[in-house]
This record gives sequence, C-alpha cells and structure tokens, in this order.
Amino acid sequence: CGSDSFEALEVLNGIGELRLKQRRSEDATLVYGRALAGMRVLQARHPDTFDPDLTREKSAELLRRTASGSVPQASARFQLEAASLVALNGLGNAAVQGKEFVKAEDCYQQCVAGRKLLLGTEHEDTLKVLNDLAGLRLREKKPVDAERLFRQVLEGNENLLGTNDPRTLNTVNSMANVLKLQGRFEEAEVFARRALDGNTEQLGPKDPRTLNSANSLAHLLISQSKYAEATPLLRQAVEANEVRYGAAHKFTLYSVFTLAKTLSDQGSIDDAEPLIRRLVDSNTATDGPSGQKTITSLNFLGQALMRRPSRTSQDITEAETLFRRVL
Repeated sequence: CGSDSFEALEVLNGIGELRLKQRRSEDATLVYGRALAGMRVLQARHPDTFDPDLTREKSAELLRRTASGSVPQASARFQLEAASLVALNGLGNAAVQGKEFVKAEDCYQQCVAGRKLLLGTEHEDTLKVLNDLAGLRLREKKPVDAERLFRQVLEGNENLLGTNDPRTLNTVNSMANVLKLQGRFEEAEVFARRALDGNTEQLGPKDPRTLNSANSLAHLLISQSKYAEATPLLRQAVEANEVRYGAAHKFTLYSVFTLAKTLSDQGSIDDAEPLIRRLVDSNTATDGPSGQKTITSLNFLGQALMRRPSRTSQDITEAETLFRRVL
C-alpha cells in the first residue's frame, strides 16, 4: 500500500504510540502530526464514503463491526474519522510529555468533541481522552476541574466496564488522589480503600497496580497521622519492591525511607534504625560518602538516635559524630 494509504497512516499511529512509551515526545509529535495530516487529506478526497445521517449508536456499532472485518467499505469514512481522533489524542499526550499544556488542552478538547459526536459520551475511547484531560487538569493545579472530569469518567467506566474492572479502579485511585489534593482526606480514603480492595481481588497483591493503590492509601493515612494503619502497607511495599526491582533500586529505597520515616514519626526508633542504616549504606555506595543523599540519610540517623526514648551515651556520641560529618 502507498505511503498515503489509510493502512499506512494507521501504522503511523502505532509508531506514535511506541514513541510515547519511549518518552520521545518530539518524535511522537512528528509522527502523529504526519498521520493526522494524511488522514485529513483522505477525508477531503472521499467525502462520499461517510453517511452523515447515521446515528451515533449506529456509527459506534459500525466501528465495532468493521474492527472485526464484518462490514466492508460502507463505513470507511467512519474508520478514518476514528483514526484521526486517535492521532489527535496522541498529539495531546505528546504535548503533555513535552510540557506544552496549552497545546495539549487544544488537542484534548478537539478529541473530546469529536469522539462525543462520533462514538457517544460513554464510549471507552471518549472516556479515555476525558481521563487524559482530567490528568492535564491535575498537572495544571486545577483539582476541582479534575475531580469533575474524573467523576464523569468513573461513572462511564462503571456503566461500561463494571465496578471492578482495572480501568475503573484506576479512575477510583485517581479520585482518591484528587480529593487528597483538596484536603478532603476522609472522602479520599474511601476511594483509596476501594481501589486497593478491587485491585487485590482482580489482579492479586503483587501486581504493580495493586502496589500503587496500597502506596496511595498509605500516604493518605500518613497525611491523617494514621501511622499504625499505614505501617503494614508500607512494609508490603518494601517487600514487593525488593522482589520486583532489587534491594538497591531507587523505588525500593524510597519505600524504605517512607517506612523508616513513618516509624520514626510514631516514636518507634528501634524499628526505624535498621532501615535508616540501610539507607546510609546504600546511599554511601551509590552517591559516595559526601553525596547529598548520603548526607541526608546521615542526618536522618543522627536525629533518630537523639529521639530514641531510651537513648544511651553511645547513641549521643554516634549522633554527634554523624552531625559533624553532615556539617
């Protein structure tokens, strides 16, 4: 097929998606832009291949059937319209990666309008771009707008996919995060617990999405000073990250730090100390004895030793030595 054929342009959409996964936003923008421009040329050449009198429901049915190859060229224009919106959504995602938020907003809004007209409000593709737009609102520090959009996506996903589908639960987790940003911790906790329970049931306790839900709930509990409830979730995160990434990986060490900090804030210095010493050793090995991460962990250890309720003269002497190293 030619380089300007529909099939070739669909391949460009696939390449654009790959470039996004590789975090190559500039390349993704070029590829998606080429795909979109080519599709608009095809749309102009073949205006008679699309029946404007089709209802949205009939159009959506045609799209599903053409995807399985059961409907011939009668819906070619419909497929072209849908593929154009994929490119437009991709351009928005590439703009977000490149921190071009105004451009992303324009792409997402055009895509939302197009998909609502072509597919309906509760089609999964419409809900996807609405979710992308909600995420953009969060990046723009507009949590109230983000909440409104996430609620719309959540309702649509529940109706379309069910309450425990992983995509629904991902939106549930987003609702927890956006409510937390507004300081509505009790409401956020309800959503966070629902996300964790659902992901544990559907995906298992070791799935990355389940671990992300557990981590979100733990941090939410910490925000409310519910340290005792957060601690087992944080221990679970450390163990899972050790298995998934290794003991010295940055994700593992961050979970170790969070657990150590939570234990320290509870006054459980004896439990926190070995974790902090682990951080000191790891940071010294990777960042050097004078690196900023090492200095931070040395200071953390010194502070913990001084806060130990039953601290000894040996604790005080070691803390003084650590503080001298920090200075």
